[in-house]
Amino acid sequence: MTKFPMTIQGARALEDELKHLKTVLRPQITQAIAEARELGDLKENAEYHAAREQQGMVEARIRDIEGRLQNAQVIDIANIPPTGKVIFGTTVDIANVETDEQVTYQIVGDDEADIKQGKLSVSSPIARALIGKEEGDVVAVKTPSGLIEYEIVESATSDRQPARAGIITWQLAQTFWVGGLWLLQFLVLPALGRVGLAPLLVDEIAGSLKPLLVGFAAFCSALQALVLVQVMGLRGLWRDVRGQLLLAVMMLAGSLLLMRAGWFESLYWASFSFLAMALCGLMLVLQPAPGREY
Repeated sequence: MTKFPMTIQGARALEDELKHLKTVLRPQITQAIAEARELGDLKENAEYHAAREQQGMVEARIRDIEGRLQNAQVIDIANIPPTGKVIFGTTVDIANVETDEQVTYQIVGDDEADIKQGKLSVSSPIARALIGKEEGDVVAVKTPSGLIEYEIVESATSDRQPARAGIITWQLAQTFWVGGLWLLQFLVLPALGRVGLAPLLVDEIAGSLKPLLVGFAAFCSALQALVLVQVMGLRGLWRDVRGQLLLAVMMLAGSLLLMRAGWFESLYWASFSFLAMALCGLMLVLQPAPGREY
C-alpha cells in the first residue's frame, strides 16, 4: 500500500481530533439520540433526525482520519541531518522575481495542505520545484497564467528540535532572569521596607541591584534568542510571539542601561520599563520552549 508523507505536527493534530471525536462528540451524540427517542414518534422527531445526521458525519470523519493515519508516513525532520536544501517539512520564504512579492510556505503532506495558513502540498507544482533547492536559487513554476520565477529568500526546517543543551539553556535563563525581576520587585524590596529599613536605604539598594539584574536579564534573553533562532531561523525573532517578547525585553533593558549611563533621565520610564520587562518575562514563561510546542 502506498504511504503518503505527513509531518509529525499534522499527525498529532489528526490524532487529537480523532480522540475528541471518539471521547467527546460520539458519546454526546449517542446521548442526544437516546433523549430524542424518548420524545415519541421518530418520523416527526426533528431532534432525532438531526442527531442521527450528525452521528453519520462524525462516524464518517472518524473513518476518514483513521484511513489517513493508517496510510501516512509520518516524517519527523528533526531526525534528518541539515543539508541546507529545501525538504519536506521545510518552511521557505520565496519572492516573485518579477514583482518582488514575498510569501512564506511550509511544505506539508496532501492531507495537511491549507494555502490560507501557508501550508503547501508537497505534490503541488511550486513545492515540486522547490524541493532540493537552496537559499538564493531561482526556480521556474508553470502556472495557468504562464511561467513564474521565484527566488528562495530563506529556508528553515521548522520541525527541527533544539539540542538538549539548548532547551536547558532556555529554561534556566528564563527561570533566573524572570524569577530575579519578580523576586526583587515584589518580594525583596517590599520585605526590606517592612523590616524597618529607611526608605532612602531601600531606594539605594534598589538602585544598586536593578541595573545588575537588568543587565543579567538582557544577557539571558539574548541566550534565549539564540536558541529560538536555532530552531526557527531569524524570522522567529519577529514572527513568533516568543521572539517578539525577547526583542521587547532586550530593547527595554538597553534603554534602562543607557539611562543608567547618563544618556537621559526619566524616573517614570525607568519604573515602566522594569515592570514591562517583568510582564514580558511572565508572558514568556507561559510559552513553550522552542521545539516543545507539541
